[in-house]
Parts: sequence; C-alpha cells; structure tokens
Amino acid sequence: MQRQAAGSMVKRRWLVAAGAVIGLAAVVLLFLRWWTSPRLEESGGAVAVVDGRSLSLVQASSGVGISGRLGLLGGRCVGLAATADSPGRVIVWPPGTTLQGEGADLRVESGGHSVRIGEAVEGGSEQRQDVGGHASLLPPECSAFRLVDVSLGR
Repeated sequence: MQRQAAGSMVKRRWLVAAGAVIGLAAVVLLFLRWWTSPRLEESGGAVAVVDGRSLSLVQASSGVGISGRLGLLGGRCVGLAATADSPGRVIVWPPGTTLQGEGADLRVESGGHSVRIGEAVEGGSEQRQDVGGHASLLPPECSAFRLVDVSLGR
C-alpha cells in the first residue's frame, strides 16, 4: 500500500513538473512573438512603424544612403515627405524607436538620435523587401504610401 502511495506521489510530482515546464515554454514563446513583432508607436495622433527585434545572431548588413525631410504622411504616419522627385514613404524604424510629443513638438528618438517633424534626416536603408508586410499595421490614411526601412546616420 505504501508502495502504491509512493508511486502515486512520484507520478503527481512528474505531472506537476511537466505542467510547469509546458507553462513556462508557452510564456517564453508568447514573449518572443511579442518581442519580434513589428508594432505602431503612437503619440499625439501620429504613428511610427517600429520593426520587431531580430533573433538572428548575425547582424551584418549593407545598404544605401537615404535622406529627406521628416513629415506626417496622410496626416498621421511618420515618414519621408514627398518631393518633386520622390513620393513620400512611411519609415519602418529600427527596434527601440519611440515617438514623443505632438504637433510641432513631435519627435522620433531612434538609435541615440532625436529628430522632429520637418527636420532633414540622413541615414541608411537596407532596402528590405519584407517591410511591405508591415503595411497591415498602417491606419487607412497611410495605406497608399510605400514603406522603407531607415536607420538614422551617426
């Protein structure tokens, strides 16, 4: 009888341990999904598209220089303002970027840089094709604009 009770107790402990491991794995997976997902950063009615974090151990990349004036496309989305030579493009900012303030005081904090709407910006773009998938995050006012990944220059 004691053997059966001891065996039952061992099985219960294993079940509890297995349940704890499965629960922890589910929490970790949910966290990683949130951490790597692109999102919208909002402030004062304006939005900035912020890329998800990469789990890749390789961070090497190459790209092209990009410059323009920061504007609100569709009246809401932070991007490169349209010029005579180029249509406006919504910027997909790197992970960690924040949007603060509103109106004339709206600014983007990204990679140690702080820029305001209307300021000239210079940076780099990897010209990634996968940022087009971020378009589903855009409010309707911005859906007509193409997206471009940009990291501000040093």
